[in-house]
Amino acid sequence: MDKQLALMVTVVNPTYGLEVSEVYDELEKQLPGAEIYCLDSSKVTAAAIEFIALLSVVGSVASIAGVLWYVYDTKIRPKKKGQDDTCGLYIVIDPEMGLHWWIGKDFLDKNEFIRDFTIKVEKYMRMERSGEIYERIKFEVCGDIWIRRK
Repeated sequence: MDKQLALMVTVVNPTYGLEVSEVYDELEKQLPGAEIYCLDSSKVTAAAIEFIALLSVVGSVASIAGVLWYVYDTKIRPKKKGQDDTCGLYIVIDPEMGLHWWIGKDFLDKNEFIRDFTIKVEKYMRMERSGEIYERIKFEVCGDIWIRRK
């Protein structure tokens, strides 16, 4: 049986010259089987989460982590203005369980991020709570502040 996962993402501290929409476009492209939602900017001017991907996980969790790193590495990292620039990709799965990552600040090493994400998410997906959170997020994106992109 497939497991579902709600992946909530935002670009944090965007560097001047970074087109945030290009980051979300690339995430959408790299997650072909996902339902993709973005905040309706005409209804919300600022939010902690701007992009949600509802995934059916049939492959490895490590491949999802690899996609997240790839998008950071190709779309965000080249635009950073130095070591102190904290522009990055913030990923949330379940904040109450401590499942959130900030690539570009807390995680600067690809292998460290992929290992941490994979171990924690695989463990989480074996919990009943993961299905409950997925269903809650799926319900929330039906609200009028979210636009389904695909």
